[in-house]
Amino acid sequence: MDRECASINFESKNSFLELHLDTVIIGVAFVIAVVSTLLAYNVGGRIWVTKFAIRGPINSEGRRVRPLIRKPISGLYGEIAALSMVMVILFMVNLVTEETGIWQLLSQQRWFALALFVTVVLIVVCYEIYACKQAKKQGKGQRFVRYLARGYVPYTFYSIVNFAAVILIVGLIVGQTFVQHQDYKIVERQLEVLTEDINASEAPPATKMVLTEQIYSKVREGASLMVDQINTLVLLVFCSFGAQYLVKHTRIKDAFEADALVQFDVLLGLSIGIIVVYAWSVHFFIYDGFFGKALDALENNREYIASGGWQMLQRFNDLFLDLTQRRGLTGFMISLTNDRGGLLLALGAAGWLIDRHKERISQQVPTQMSEQQN
Repeated sequence: MDRECASINFESKNSFLELHLDTVIIGVAFVIAVVSTLLAYNVGGRIWVTKFAIRGPINSEGRRVRPLIRKPISGLYGEIAALSMVMVILFMVNLVTEETGIWQLLSQQRWFALALFVTVVLIVVCYEIYACKQAKKQGKGQRFVRYLARGYVPYTFYSIVNFAAVILIVGLIVGQTFVQHQDYKIVERQLEVLTEDINASEAPPATKMVLTEQIYSKVREGASLMVDQINTLVLLVFCSFGAQYLVKHTRIKDAFEADALVQFDVLLGLSIGIIVVYAWSVHFFIYDGFFGKALDALENNREYIASGGWQMLQRFNDLFLDLTQRRGLTGFMISLTNDRGGLLLALGAAGWLIDRHKERISQQVPTQMSEQQN
């Protein structure tokens, strides 16, 4: 049995050349996006600098603070900062998804990738046309609309690269999860064969004990693969958490409106919700039943193995007890927190503490100012 029997085939990203090629793709896309942004702000002139300017930081009430410099700061810096953030996340995700890669994903799913690319281009172009029409409806002059449209022509490439990078991040994570699911299905079939053998066999206790050890090993392997699937999806939360932290706790936030900052919180909450629902679904519909089949087969053969002596029975009971403990919800949650899940909890706690600390500081500053005035 191997992965080629699946309808979608992902081969292991085990070549340094493939990783190097992925890095080149990310670098070329980044350069194209930066150059297109520079051209957009150049041909868009003062109109683009003013319309997309960074107008100062946001206070605790969600309002813009008057900038110290009257001259607006070009939004070009915010665009490049946001692009850099997305590309760094894409690079990191590509590193940790060992079974999938950018070039591999694009080459194996070329027609789907092409259709998705065309869809992204249409969405970007339609939005740019809509934005120009809205500017005209708002009473902007022909010169404003003309320069706005000029800037959008090269800016199209920036938007496409940004969209594509985000889609690739999701695609790499989903592809890695799919590979791990294929591996799990192979182990599941192997476990079925072992349980059939131990139930049908009338072999001596020593032989059944060997099968018991094999079943135990396969259950541990399958459980590990199921947990790996969830931990791979946790990368979505890491990406959302990283983006949310950067735009809320660094100067990059000055380039975003208050509504956009709220969207990052929504994105983080949505990704956490997806992981929680998926984890619960895996436990109740797959994980629990996977353990149950193995434990039922072992329980049916307890008496045969007991006839082999107390040492054999003691080993059997140890294995049976360990699988029983791992089957429960507590054991499942503990296995999740041993890897990326534990790091996610640590990051969440750190983010919460940082938010609370900044809230206390923001509350203390007005109090201190009022005391000084009095």
